[in-house]
Amino acid sequence: MEPELTVAELVMAIGSLCRDEPNYWHCVIASLVKEGIVKPMPATRRGTGIRRRFTLTEVRIVAILCHLKAAGLHHLQVAHVAQILRNGLEDRPSFRERWEAAAEGKSFQLYIAPANPLANRGFGSDELPYVLMDSDSYFGKSRTVIFGIELANVFREMELPEFEGAET
Repeated sequence: MEPELTVAELVMAIGSLCRDEPNYWHCVIASLVKEGIVKPMPATRRGTGIRRRFTLTEVRIVAILCHLKAAGLHHLQVAHVAQILRNGLEDRPSFRERWEAAAEGKSFQLYIAPANPLANRGFGSDELPYVLMDSDSYFGKSRTVIFGIELANVFREMELPEFEGAET
């Protein structure tokens, strides 16, 4: 069974990004949850707050989203990236395998680019981004504003609490 974290544990787990301003990031994450961008585990009863729990996979998605928010991406774009990541994890076994390998420290790059890279406008607030994995050959020649995220580094920075019966 996958470990479950509360919002406070989630903020602490994200690590260095949240260390300086944990209250700010707690509010950002709470906002992402309220808007449905971050998905808590289904609850057995209604309500929010301290009973809300998040899977380790969702915590890793949130870590990526927080890096994007710190870089200035709009909520709409962050929501789109979250959905792309969830779809990849659910529908593409190769993506899931590489995601899990990144959690174990193997290099895995995600590239997030504007929907129209030829326009070279960067990220407008109404443009949905797209995500490619390990495609630096295309983006290396482009002048388009992109974000490259090394998942192994993001996951390595995370400080997960110890869980009973959790495998290491």
